[in-house]
Amino acid sequence: ALLPRAGLRLGWRSAWLLSPVIGYLVLPSIEAGVLPYFTGTPEVDAVVDTAIGDVCVPVVGILFAILLGGCWEQLWSRQRCMINALLDEALALGELIPKLGRAMPAGPSRDQAMQQIEHYTVYLTELLEGRRDDLRHLKWEQSFNNHPLYSCEQILVDVENKGVTELNANRIEECHVLLHNLISLRAKRVLVQEEKITPILWFILYSLGAALLATFIITVSEPHLGLLCTHPRIRIMFAVAVGCFASLHRMMCDLSDPFKGSFAIGRSSAGQVGLSVLTAARRQLDNLSSP
Repeated sequence: ALLPRAGLRLGWRSAWLLSPVIGYLVLPSIEAGVLPYFTGTPEVDAVVDTAIGDVCVPVVGILFAILLGGCWEQLWSRQRCMINALLDEALALGELIPKLGRAMPAGPSRDQAMQQIEHYTVYLTELLEGRRDDLRHLKWEQSFNNHPLYSCEQILVDVENKGVTELNANRIEECHVLLHNLISLRAKRVLVQEEKITPILWFILYSLGAALLATFIITVSEPHLGLLCTHPRIRIMFAVAVGCFASLHRMMCDLSDPFKGSFAIGRSSAGQVGLSVLTAARRQLDNLSSP
């Protein structure tokens, strides 16, 4: 009962910190459960130990390290690209808003356009602050129907078709260019955001990690030597191994969601700059709103 309570106090996202303690406590029980199935002579145990030490651990360990390093590099590269894409998107949005306000005459069309831009500004702000579900809203990002940027584009076209002055026509044309640039930046960001580690790769990583822990248990569980896993040194070694794997799991999970966890984009310096730009953009929208 103490471990669940400790997990609740730490928060389930931090409960992995208890994994070394759990590994230390459960190792003797695991050994007692599997030892009856490992009956054999000392000669057989020597062959098994040689096979594990010379073949199994090196091969599985190298495969695990290569795959883990590749996945880490992929996720970290995606994180950097996401930061740059969101910052560029926020800057482009901040550049569009004042020019859009000057290009469109006061009236319902201008209010509708500003409302669409405000919806998108709020969305980007909540995304950077980690208040949006990345996976749930990615489908909305991919849609063309009822998307704020495309709705704003249609409003600009409608205003242009109704007839405007030459000065406003030039300004609207400039807004078209800026809006197309913003749509292009959004598309690049969504493309980067879609990059994920496939489920089969996650399964392989977990399988290789479990295989390494299993080889440890098989190596130290030798019937003719008695219950070795009751010794504190062996239990500490197993606890350290479990803690390392749990730490790697937590870091990979944090990197797999760019907007939450320890590596959240909003916590970075570039993310804070993006939030500042979006805050300034919302102030501009408030100033441009019709009374």
